[in-house]
Amino acid sequence: MGATYRERRNKDGSSSWLVTVHKDGKREFLTVRTEEEAQGLLNKIHAAKFEGIDAVSRLRQARMAP
Repeated sequence: MGATYRERRNKDGSSSWLVTVHKDGKREFLTVRTEEEAQGLLNKIHAAKFEGIDAVSRLRQARMAP
């Protein structure tokens, strides 16, 4: 499992950060507003990886929750 982030430029000139989490050919994407949020999310994802938690499945479940 891996995770990366990159900057996205919006049409209005502002920027946001796209966080990508991938495992076994499956990907989930999250958009956050600041680079600090992106780095914090990456740290949490990497910590979950070492605890044996599948972050891709967790993100999918969170999106399906009402």
